[in-house]
Amino acid sequence: MGENNNLTDDQISEYCYRVAVGQIKEDERDQNTIDPKHNILKYLGIGALILIPVGLLLAFFIRKKKKKKRTKKTKKKKQKKKKEKK
Repeated sequence: MGENNNLTDDQISEYCYRVAVGQIKEDERDQNTIDPKHNILKYLGIGALILIPVGLLLAFFIRKKKKKKRTKKTKKKKQKKKKEKK
């Protein structure tokens, strides 16, 4: 039977019967599982799920730090202007 052919109800029933009775072993059922070679997609997905939030957090903290530096500079300028006015 080809990979793209549809199964008939009789074929599905026969398969279920054989699994229930024990005529089909576990090894035969696992033929259609994904090979370990294809698991790289799983690892890439997990890596992306980890790296994206970490990158966003880093960007957030860097922006926050830069903003603090700007506010410190503006505060210093204001203090200098006050001193100059006195």
